[in-house]
Amino acid sequence: MKPGIYQDLSFQHYLTETDWVSASQLKRFLPEYFKPFNGSTAADLGSILHQRFTGEDVPIREVDAATWQGQKAQAEYAAAQAAGEYAILERDLVIVDGMEKALRHHREASRLLVDLPGTFETSVFAEVDCVPSKCRFDRLLTGCCVDIKTTKSGPGLYALTRTVLDYGYDLSAAHYLETAQAAGLELDAFTFVFVSKEPPHHVTVATLDEPFLERGRALRDLALQRFLHPSMVDSYPGESEPIELSLPGWAKIS
Repeated sequence: MKPGIYQDLSFQHYLTETDWVSASQLKRFLPEYFKPFNGSTAADLGSILHQRFTGEDVPIREVDAATWQGQKAQAEYAAAQAAGEYAILERDLVIVDGMEKALRHHREASRLLVDLPGTFETSVFAEVDCVPSKCRFDRLLTGCCVDIKTTKSGPGLYALTRTVLDYGYDLSAAHYLETAQAAGLELDAFTFVFVSKEPPHHVTVATLDEPFLERGRALRDLALQRFLHPSMVDSYPGESEPIELSLPGWAKIS
């Protein structure tokens, strides 16, 4: 794959370009900050929701089971992954329907995802800090990108701030903005559209302030250093002595 901006690249093709580093790959170099992520049924549910807006045609395998815990359901999920399909429990389709309806009926989310001219699923490949980097924008508008996030978190500042910290969405935003800039895209804003998986499927449109983005850049820089210098990478040892945890300022209740 050559550096560039691609509008017609499938998601499966994007995933196969493993010589290019994504935000998800960088998070693996920060085990003290993020839990390992190797795909999940929840990710498939979010991807199926994306398809409702993007029109991307990835086959969907509907599984007739109460949960994913059973052996048969697990086998169906593994088979779907092997075939490049998304898997979903038949009963969870109502969740996707509810989230889609909530997004389309939310004034600002609908404006960003439907009304304004833009493109879906734009893949970008560029050299950033001597590292071949890639990202894939859910929605690319003039001067702004939009990232759809399904979440179990409730709406509001506290819950969504915690979600950004837990999943490293600030690192993702920094990586996307840096990669876009290296590819010649002029982006002034990175906007999240959060939609709750639980009814009534609250929708929140949010951006990160400059200190949050600076934190994302710092985490990305640390991950890049570990990527470039394997000797820096080891398992996070934890703490051998008792420690005292300090309440962060954002978590205080006045």
